[in-house]
Amino acid sequence: MLSKSSFSSCAKQLLVALTALIAMPSHAEPWIVGEAASVDSGELLYQEKHFRSDASALLSERVEYVAPTGELLVEKSLNGARSFITPEVEQNDLRSGTRFSVTDNGSSLDVRYQRGGQNSESKRIEKEERLVVDAGFDPYVRAHWEALSAGETIRAEFFVPARLDTVKISIRKTDAEQCAAITSTTLCLVVRPAGILRLVGWLVEPLYLAYEQGSQRLMMYRGISNLLDENGDSQNVLIRYQYANAAS
Repeated sequence: MLSKSSFSSCAKQLLVALTALIAMPSHAEPWIVGEAASVDSGELLYQEKHFRSDASALLSERVEYVAPTGELLVEKSLNGARSFITPEVEQNDLRSGTRFSVTDNGSSLDVRYQRGGQNSESKRIEKEERLVVDAGFDPYVRAHWEALSAGETIRAEFFVPARLDTVKISIRKTDAEQCAAITSTTLCLVVRPAGILRLVGWLVEPLYLAYEQGSQRLMMYRGISNLLDENGDSQNVLIRYQYANAAS
């Protein structure tokens, strides 16, 4: 049976996934800024700065996680040329040296994970219909928008780099009050463990996401953060996303 830590790892990676990603000029301005605050105190913990070179791109090409002091914490790039839902990814945590990559080989993905200065581990994962990698969560939601809006439950196999494996999750519409931090008309979604992990679902807190109805853009995330605090502990965050050009 998968443990509480399995879904926690999935939750952390899902948050990273929602901050999609390829290098751009350092002078470029972000088109999305997410401000992550502590659920408990409201204190600003970090910012997510999203960059893209093409204003029509569905995903950001690079994301930087920045501390309130301006220190760059994590950087990440993504290539969705073959698939937006199972994109190629490279991520580097500048604090710990932990990094992972996902490379598309057609019918399968080669994944690699390295924790700090330890030896890297690798694995090949076969592509499946419900497989979702990193920032692919966002287009996966949009691909199932009508079903989710109608109250159907959608399932996915979400890749968790630290486990070099997938975790079954369910996504469904939930009460709007769970997304009350956003005042605009939204589709409020809850993400929970599915399958066998559902049996221990009471051990883990769900994740809540608010999507704007018209643009289908992510406006809010509430749940466990993918970034640990200064003591190496998990932290619950409320992230509000602002877009530089609502028409783009």
